[in-house]
Formats: sequence, structure tokens, C-alpha cells
Amino acid sequence: MIYYYLLQERSSYRRLLKFIMLMKLACIVVFITCLNVSASVFSQEKISLDVKKTKLAKVLQIIEQQSSYHFVYSSTYVPINKDVSITVTNTPVTEVLSAILNRTNLKYSVSDGGLIVISRNKEVPITGTVKDPLGGVLPGATVRVKGTGVGTSTDINGKFSLNAPENAILVIFLCGLSN
Repeated sequence: MIYYYLLQERSSYRRLLKFIMLMKLACIVVFITCLNVSASVFSQEKISLDVKKTKLAKVLQIIEQQSSYHFVYSSTYVPINKDVSITVTNTPVTEVLSAILNRTNLKYSVSDGGLIVISRNKEVPITGTVKDPLGGVLPGATVRVKGTGVGTSTDINGKFSLNAPENAILVIFLCGLSN
């Protein structure tokens, strides 16, 4: 009788051990899956491109084919017929986009779902006066937006006015003037 009782106890004990082992295995599988998902979300996709005088729309299509990103833009504001030449190997998509959109009035933002929105930079009017360290005005100085061809010269009173993207860096140059 005692032997029968012990056999029944072992059977339920074995089921409990199997259940615990199954739960441990399920926890390990869930943990590994979460690590895999977070690794793929935070890893930067890299692409390789070698295009010469190719339309911007075609280059964006090539990037979409090589990555999991998709582009959203308005053909009214984005010059999709602009010729682009770029050669990169195993480069992050964000660096490629920065190189392509450099010297344009365009910016991009990457959303969580893999969408990249390309839009125009908001331009603001900037006015000012260029002065030397002693406070004297500097007529004829060149004021330029860094990284673009946008620029102007100061008038006889050292004043200038231009339109530039928000958060633009201005570079001022005058022959004979050092930093």
C-alpha cells in the first residue's frame, strides 16, 4: 500500500517537474526572441551604391530594394529628376541620404516603422550686421550658409539679409580678416 502511494506521488511529482521544465523552456524562447527583435531594430542597415548621373527617384528606389526602408515624399517639393552621383560601400542608409541630400534644401526623418520622410527645410529670413572685434562694421564681407552655395555680401554698413534653413550655420569671410 505504501508502495502504491509513493508511485502516485512520483507521478504527480514528475508531471510537476515536466511542467516546470516546459515553462523554463518557454521563458528562454521568449527571451531569445526579444533579444533578436531588439538587435534587428537597433542595428543600422548598410547598403552599397554605385550610380552616376541617375535620377533621385531611381536612387531612392534602389535604396528601398537594398534595405527595409520606404520613402515618402511629395514630387512637388522634392526634385526627383535631379541627377545624383554617389559611390558607397557598406555604408549606413542615413549617411547615404545625408550625402545625397547635401547641398539641397531637403531634409529627412526616419520613423519607427521604417518610413523615411523627405521634406523641404523650413527657411527663415536672417538679417544682421557683421562687425570686427572692436565693433566696427565690415562692408563687403561674404556671409554664407555652411555646406551650401547660399550666400550674400554685406553692404556699406556691414548689414546683410538672406534666407537660410532653420539651425543653419553661417560662415563669414573677408579678405585680410582672420578668425
